[in-house]
Amino acid sequence: MVSIDTPPAPSHIAPKHWQEWVTGSQVSPHIAALNLSEYSGQAVIEMLADKPLSKLGPHSKIYVTAGMRRILQRYEGPSQGGWGLFGLDPLNDWQQSSWFRFKPDTPHFDSERQRPVKYESPAGEPTRATFLRVSYADSVLTAERIKDSYETAYCAFRSRLYDKLQQAAKAKGQQLQSSQEPATGSDDDRPAQIFEGDAWFAAARGQFKKAHQILSQAREPIEDEGFWPWVDRFVLPVAIVEGEKKAGAMLSLGIPAIAIPGIRNAVRTRDKEGNRLLEPYLIPELKHFATENREVTVCFDYETRQEQRLELDLEIEKIKVQFSRAKCQVKVLELPGPQKGVDDFIVAHGWEAFAALYDGAPSFELWTVIRYSRLTYKTDLELNQRYLGDIPIPPTAKLIAISSPKGTGKTESFRSLVEEASARGQRTLLITHRVQLGQAICDRVYLPYVTELRSSEEGSLLGYGVCIDSLHPESQARFNAEDWSNALVIIDECEQVVWHLLSATTEVKNRRVEVLKQLQTLLNGVLASDRGRIVLSDADLSDLSLDFVHSLLNNRLKFESFVVANRYQPQEPWEVTLYRQSKPAQWMAALLEHIGDGGKPFVVTQSQKTKSKWSTTTLEKLLNERYPELRVLRIDSQSVADPSHPAYLCTSNLNEVLLGYDAVIASPTIETGVSIDIRGHFTSVWGCMQGVLPENSARQSLARVREPVPRHIWCSPFGVGRVGNGGTSVRSILAAEYKLAKRSAQVLSYAALGDDMISAFGSVLRIWAAMACRINAGAVRYRDSVLYGLQQEGHTVTEDDQVRPIVGLNVDLEKIKREQFAKECEATSAEEEIHTEREYEELKGKKAKTKSEWYKQRKYEIQQRYGQEVTPELVAKDADGWYPQLRLFYYLTLGNSFLAERDRGAFDTQLKSGAAWLPTLNRSQLSLRVKALDYLGIKKLFNTQECFNGGTRADEAEIEAGDRTHYDDAHPLLLEVAEAARKFSWEIRAILGITTSEKMSPIQICQALLGKVGIKLECVCQEGPRGARQRIYRFRQPQDGRAEVLEGWYLRDVSAHDAGGAVHTPGNKEIYSGEAA
Repeated sequence: MVSIDTPPAPSHIAPKHWQEWVTGSQVSPHIAALNLSEYSGQAVIEMLADKPLSKLGPHSKIYVTAGMRRILQRYEGPSQGGWGLFGLDPLNDWQQSSWFRFKPDTPHFDSERQRPVKYESPAGEPTRATFLRVSYADSVLTAERIKDSYETAYCAFRSRLYDKLQQAAKAKGQQLQSSQEPATGSDDDRPAQIFEGDAWFAAARGQFKKAHQILSQAREPIEDEGFWPWVDRFVLPVAIVEGEKKAGAMLSLGIPAIAIPGIRNAVRTRDKEGNRLLEPYLIPELKHFATENREVTVCFDYETRQEQRLELDLEIEKIKVQFSRAKCQVKVLELPGPQKGVDDFIVAHGWEAFAALYDGAPSFELWTVIRYSRLTYKTDLELNQRYLGDIPIPPTAKLIAISSPKGTGKTESFRSLVEEASARGQRTLLITHRVQLGQAICDRVYLPYVTELRSSEEGSLLGYGVCIDSLHPESQARFNAEDWSNALVIIDECEQVVWHLLSATTEVKNRRVEVLKQLQTLLNGVLASDRGRIVLSDADLSDLSLDFVHSLLNNRLKFESFVVANRYQPQEPWEVTLYRQSKPAQWMAALLEHIGDGGKPFVVTQSQKTKSKWSTTTLEKLLNERYPELRVLRIDSQSVADPSHPAYLCTSNLNEVLLGYDAVIASPTIETGVSIDIRGHFTSVWGCMQGVLPENSARQSLARVREPVPRHIWCSPFGVGRVGNGGTSVRSILAAEYKLAKRSAQVLSYAALGDDMISAFGSVLRIWAAMACRINAGAVRYRDSVLYGLQQEGHTVTEDDQVRPIVGLNVDLEKIKREQFAKECEATSAEEEIHTEREYEELKGKKAKTKSEWYKQRKYEIQQRYGQEVTPELVAKDADGWYPQLRLFYYLTLGNSFLAERDRGAFDTQLKSGAAWLPTLNRSQLSLRVKALDYLGIKKLFNTQECFNGGTRADEAEIEAGDRTHYDDAHPLLLEVAEAARKFSWEIRAILGITTSEKMSPIQICQALLGKVGIKLECVCQEGPRGARQRIYRFRQPQDGRAEVLEGWYLRDVSAHDAGGAVHTPGNKEIYSGEAA
C-alpha cells in the first residue's frame, strides 16, 4: 500500500471526505481541493431534483403536495450531507458544468434494486462526463509524460506555465527568478522552495518531478485553467474511467482522465423515450474528444462475475466502435485484480505499478484476442508444476477441462486415463483435427488410429483415434454416436478442433451439419451415461471450448464439471529474437549465418506451396544449394504422405528420425500435438510467420521442440485473410451472416430457408463468431498478438538490430521460387490423365501419395474446372486464384441466366441435412456478389471506347474552403461507382470482402472491384500540366484465354439445362487442402 503524508483538509472539505479522496484513493491534494465541496439540506435537493421540482409547478413551493412529499422523502438521506462536485464543460468553453455529482453520507436505499444509491446525479437529466479541475502541480506530470511524443504540446505547456508563474510572482510584487541557494549536488538533493521561480526553472530544465514537488507544496493550488483545452487542442491521449475519484487518481499521475458515471454512460443506445436507437452515438462530451489520431484508453473496474464481465466487454466494444469512426486509436486497460478500481490498485501497488500497467495497455484488437482467449470458468484444481502427471480427477466428474502450458505432458497424462478405461472395459474415442496429429497421439497413449484397425473387434474393445471430419456414418470410421454412450471421449487441442470443425475447407465442409449432429448426440449420450466422460485439453484453453460443448448439450442434463488449470511458467524461458523488418530477408540471412557457424536449426514456416518465397520447398532448395553437405529434412503435408520421401509417416517416431538431420523445415503439419523431446541436437528454432495461421497456432509451432534453445522469429505485422466480414465484433459478424443468408434467399425466392433451419445451431454459430473475432483481431495486429502471447508464457523477447547484406539472397530466393513453380506447373500438365470419376475419387481418397499422384489429381481437378487442355500456363493461373475471378465474371456476363439455378442447387446441397450452417451456405452463393457488382455499375466500365481520367487529389485548403472534394474531377463514371461503394461500404465488405475508405481514390475503388473478376483498367498515358497531371485509363478486352473457357462453360450449361439436369458449370470440383480419415 502507498503511504503518503496527507496534509490537513482545507476548510471547505470535511476531514473524512478529504481522507476518502487523498488517502483512500490517492488523489492529489490539489485536485481534491479544487473540485470537492460539502453540500447538505435544501441545496442538495435543488441540485439533484431540479427537474422533478419544476414539473410540480409554482404551487409546490407554497404547499407540501404529494409530489413534493415524494421528492422530500426520496432525498431525505442525501440531504443530510455529503461531498459533491461540478466539473468543467467542454461544450461551453470550459466553464463550470451544470452536471453535478454527489456522494451522500446517508445514501437512499433503492427498494427496486435492493441496494443503496451510492452516487447521485441530477434526476431526469441525461448523464454527462466529468472533467475535473487540475492544478499546475499535476499538469506538469502530464507534460512529463508527453514531452517525447508531443513536442509542440510540450513547448506550449512550458509557455503557459511560465506565463502563469510570472503572473503569480507579480501578484506578490516579485520577479520570476530562481532561489539564490548554490547548486551543490544534484538538483533533486536541493531543498524544494515554495517559490514560483524555482518551479519554472525546474520545468525549463525538464525536471518536471522537481517542479511537481515545488508546486505541490504551495498552500493554495494554482489551477491550470488551460489544461483541458491544451489536451483537446494538441490531441493528447485521454483515458475514460468509471467515477470521479478514479479520474482524480489518474490525473494525479499526469494521465488526462475523463470520468463517466458508469460503464453504460459513454454511448447513447436509446432515445429519451427509451426506444433503441438504430445508430448509437457517443455522449457529446466524449464526442468532443473523438479527434483523428487521438489515443483513447478505456479503463473500467475489475470484474469476476461472468454476466457482468460480458456486459463490460460489450460496453468497451461500443466505445471502440464510436471512437474508431473518428479514427482514434483505442486501447483497453484491464486491471489484474483483486483490487476493483484504478484508485484501489494505486493504493495497493503504487503509482509506478499503475503507470507501467497503463503504458502497456494493449490495443483494442489485441485486447479482443485476450478477451476471447480467457478461461474464466471456476477452477476446481489449480496446479503449478512442470509436468501434469496423473491428475486426481474425482470419480463423479463427467466433463473434465485441462489447461496446461505447452510441454507440460498433457498427452502423457491421457495415458493413465486410457489405461484405466481399458481396464474397466470402457472404450476411448480420441478426437483431433489432423490425421498426422491423431496418429502421433494414439501412438503415445497406446490406442489404435481408425485407419490401423485390424478388425472391428479391436475397435469395439479399445476404441480408436479419429479426425473430427470422420464423425459421420459415411466415413471410413462408419461412425455412429449412439454406439459410444459410455465411452471416454478425449478432445486434444480442443481449441483448434472446434475451429476446424466450424470453419475448415477440408472434407468436413460438405458434412458440417451432419458432424455437428453426431457430435451433439455423442456429447449428450456420454454425459448422460453411467461411466462416460469427456476430456477437453489445450495449452490455450478458453471459455469458447467449454461454451461450445455447453451449446450442444440438453439444458436439462445435470453433470459435474472439473476444471484443471496448471499455472506453471517455464523456469528456463526461451530467449526470443525478433526480426522486425517488413520482409523476412534479414531473418533468413541470420539463419544462413547460424548454419554457416555450425548451428542445427529447426525451422517452422506457414507455407508448403512452391509459389511462396518462404515455403518449406523453397527454403529446402535454398539450404541444399548453399550447403550441399547439409542433411535437410522437409516435413509438410505432402512429404509425410509420400512413400518415396524420407519424411513419410515420420510423426510416429519423430524423435528418432530427426537425429539423422542437421536442419529440419516444417509446415503446420506438425503445428500441434507433436512433442520433439530430444536434447542437445537442435541449437535453435526459427519461425517465419507470414500471418496465414492464427496467432496461437504460430506460438504452438514454436513449441514443438521442447528444449529451451533460442528462438528466432519473423512475424508479419498483419495477418493474411479475414473470417466472415472481417469484423472484430460478434454482433457485426453474425449480423453479416444472417443478412447475407436472408438476402440470398430473397434474391432466389428460396422459401425453404426457414428461421428454424437458421437457428438450429445458433448457439454454436455464436462460438464460431467469437473465434472469428479472435482471429480477425489477431490478424489486425498479428505481430503484436504473437509477441504478447510469448511474453505471457514467460519468454523474453529482444529485437535483432543487425543489418546483413540480402540483395543476393533475395535474388536466389526469387529464382528458386520461380523455377520450382514453373517445374511444378510443367509436371502437372505433363502428368497422365485420369479418365473416370471413380478413378479420381479413389486417388483422392488415398492417404499415401507420391508427387506424381498429387500432380495427377490436381491435373484432373483443373481439367474439370476449366474444361480445357491443362497447360503449364493454366496451372499457374489457377494457382494464382484465377478460377473464382473467372467464375464471378461468367455469372456477371455470359452465364447470368444460369446463376439462379446454380445457387438454388447450392442451397439444396447445403440444406439437405435439415439445418443451415450460415458461413458455408453464404460462401457457396454467388447471386449477391453478382448483384452487388451489377448495382455498382461495374459493367459500365467494360467499354473499350471510353477513356477514364483518374482525377487529381484536392489539397486540404481546397477541401476546408468547400471548393473541392478529393478527386472530384475524375471521370463521372468512376465517381459514380466509387460513391455507391462508399455509401454501401458495410454491405460491400460483407458481400465482396472489399474494404473502402475515404482515403481511396475513385480509380483505386474501381480497380479493387474489377479485381474480383480478374480485370484491371490499363493506364495508357498522363495528361495535364505539372502539379495537376491525371492518369488516363482504358478497358482492354482480356487476352488471358478466358473467352474459350467461358464459351465452354456456357455450352455445357446450355446442354445440361436443355437436358433437364442441374447446372454444374463451373466448379463442382473443389480442391481440399486438409486431411480426414
